[in-house]
Amino acid sequence: MALWKITAKANWMWGKDRLTKGMFIEISSGTTPPLGLTANQEMLTRAFNTKYGTCIDKSKMNGSHFSCERIG
Repeated sequence: MALWKITAKANWMWGKDRLTKGMFIEISSGTTPPLGLTANQEMLTRAFNTKYGTCIDKSKMNGSHFSCERIG
């Protein structure tokens, strides 16, 4: 398992939910970057929404809004 850091690339607003550049989560996943896999979108969304109290839709968890970096 590898440790991944998923970071917001820019400031965005979806309805009442705000995404601020630099917001991040850390996820333990396999060797493939979790951001590019649709099977991981639900897990990433849940982790992000839990940490920041947002209700961001899982369709927003992609390379357009977030970057993915292996940190361990």
